[in-house]
Amino acid sequence: MKPIHRKWLITVVFCLSVLLLGAAAFAESVHIWLATDTHHLSPELTDYGSLFYSVVYTNDGKLTEYSGELTDAFLQKAIDAHADAVVVTGDLTFDGELKSLEDIVEKFKACQEAGVPVLVLPGNHDTSSTRARYYFANKSRPVENFSQAKFEEICSCLGRDQAIARDEFSFSFIYPLRENLWLLMLDANTDNARIGAVPEETLVWLEEWLQKARDEGKTILSFSHQNLLPVNELYYDEFTIVNCSAILKLYREYGVTWSFSGHSHIQHVTTLDGLTEYVTGPLCVTPLHYAVITADGADVRYDAYTMDMYQKEAVERFRAPMLMGMKSMLNDYAVSEEEREIMADFAATINQAYFAGDWDSIHALKDSRGWNLWRTKALGSFWYTYIWSIFEEY
Repeated sequence: MKPIHRKWLITVVFCLSVLLLGAAAFAESVHIWLATDTHHLSPELTDYGSLFYSVVYTNDGKLTEYSGELTDAFLQKAIDAHADAVVVTGDLTFDGELKSLEDIVEKFKACQEAGVPVLVLPGNHDTSSTRARYYFANKSRPVENFSQAKFEEICSCLGRDQAIARDEFSFSFIYPLRENLWLLMLDANTDNARIGAVPEETLVWLEEWLQKARDEGKTILSFSHQNLLPVNELYYDEFTIVNCSAILKLYREYGVTWSFSGHSHIQHVTTLDGLTEYVTGPLCVTPLHYAVITADGADVRYDAYTMDMYQKEAVERFRAPMLMGMKSMLNDYAVSEEEREIMADFAATINQAYFAGDWDSIHALKDSRGWNLWRTKALGSFWYTYIWSIFEEY
């Protein structure tokens, strides 16, 4: 047997290396960076005075004054990580202010200019909101909001213009991130239907494209603002898409197995009838969540992360109004001042852990004195029922 010529061997090894690298690049995982509920308020609409803080402190824990900074930091993380796409699933604005939408869209455009495409949906706080206001000194007055048509005019450059399919009755569209991976952006907050519902005409469009995806062997990842599956039996009607049952039926029929949403301000995962839905916590409420979805063929992984800024402020903003309201509510029960403090702190702590998806902390609270006091002193109250539902889910 003749020896192999060295130059020929080097050529063969080089060619094999190129082929292997090409195959690896083809099979490379796709990384989608996901945020939701940015609730941005333009700095031009507030002086961050006493009226502004009275509004945010009696709200649901939003770090509204830092919304722009948090959004910028999240987008920069995605750019630095060379994300394949960024998806933001609604409630882009604080309460539907046109100026807030224009501000945050400029941030998204800058991300796109850096090489990372951004896809968005409207939320229930966005289109045609009647709550759009400014907050200066002791005055709060209405400001210009935006319609569905205006949202499309401003935001179509964020995914919809590049879509392979666009619904004419809503902002829904299908974005081909890869040859065999389609991102379905499903809008349930259009002027053409009840807020929180997907128009009937959109369901017809949806079935047509789901069938096409199945026939062509495409993997569909579904994104919406409202949830498709309930996260808790006590939080259903205002949190799931109104006609979610019709959508779930289509997903079962056409093999859609992954859904991602926001809206509920909770970090949660639910699996039902073959569909797994990840609800991502808001970018502007403790613990300031975002997520990275890794898709490799039909395999999908979801990892949640927290922003490395304003954590202390976020916790305080979330807990303070709840502690105040809880202590006031417990005045109606036969508890001592010490017991009232313990029960209020326990309720605030478990609620914070539940919304953060921190099941280790929830487990550690099950044998606490606070829970024992709720079981013996406030049995039958809403908060007893709610806390019990958390432990039952665990």
